[in-house]
Amino acid sequence: MLDPGNPGNNFHKIFIGCPTDHVLLLPRSLFDPHRAEQYLVAANMFSPEKTTLSNSILSPRAVAVWQTDAGITSHLLQLYPSALFYHPLLLDLDATPAHTINVILDSGLIHLVICHHSLHAAETLAASNPEELLYYISRLAPTPDLATYRLRIAGDGASILQPFFLRYFSQVDIHEEQQYNIQRITRLCE
Repeated sequence: MLDPGNPGNNFHKIFIGCPTDHVLLLPRSLFDPHRAEQYLVAANMFSPEKTTLSNSILSPRAVAVWQTDAGITSHLLQLYPSALFYHPLLLDLDATPAHTINVILDSGLIHLVICHHSLHAAETLAASNPEELLYYISRLAPTPDLATYRLRIAGDGASILQPFFLRYFSQVDIHEEQQYNIQRITRLCE
């Protein structure tokens, strides 16, 4: 984000999103930062040649643990030593109301948050078509009656999905925003 008080437009805060479907969410109360790699090992997600990252900067309840390419991470930290890495799954984790399914389209990945009465499921998945996304939603939702949920889809290409999902949900809200993650980070950090 640019610092508006600086006429040179130097970066005031730098957030680097790391979308990957190899992410583990843990309750903040149970998370021990010294055991981040152990959590990934236990979930069969650990790669020794990658850098393990974790944080909860976007959610007071959950911590995301994931890995990135070690060389790219090192290079980015040399360029921006104060950069904060985040996983996009945390963007709407705490902002999704009850009886809502939130979908963020992100370069071939889907960040999916399902709230029944409270948070029920949160996953980052690779989905290449609407049928695949519907399958994941129906497997993760606590009830088979999807019409009881409001579906919110955000990201580039969201409007293309609306006709398909209106067959299954009574309400489908579309937010056709390019760079949804950047806009959401900006709002969260204001």
